[in-house]
Amino acid sequence: MLNAGIRVLPREGQLYIARGVLYAQLGDFEKATSDFEAPAAVKLDPSLAVAREVLADLYLSDGKTARAAARCETVLQSDSDHQEALYRLILMLRKSDRKQEMPTLVKRLLALREAQKDKAIASDEVRIDRKCGPFCCSKHSGNAIE
Repeated sequence: MLNAGIRVLPREGQLYIARGVLYAQLGDFEKATSDFEAPAAVKLDPSLAVAREVLADLYLSDGKTARAAARCETVLQSDSDHQEALYRLILMLRKSDRKQEMPTLVKRLLALREAQKDKAIASDEVRIDRKCGPFCCSKHSGNAIE
């Protein structure tokens, strides 16, 4: 089915991703890698970070740590706040000769996660403020008597 879709829409990157995932699940990493590399998903649609992430995993499982790290770095070039790619890069660097880069990347990841947590808390506070009436929370209960 996916092969037929690719024949009809050869420039649709997501079809290559789907087929590559199926190949990976079947254990055919050579065909999976082929679908995630040129001229398939990653080159047709550079915004498909998932293709690079899966490709990085395939390289890592095949012992190609340097190529796996390069895929994560490519994701980070297009989205410097991509936490999953940053995390995977840190894991891959542990298995390479580039361990000296890890502390900086770990600090960066922690800062991104903290910012995300702060953003979520702020979002929850705004949501609470919109729902609250004069008697629904301690923040507003003093205003009701005045």
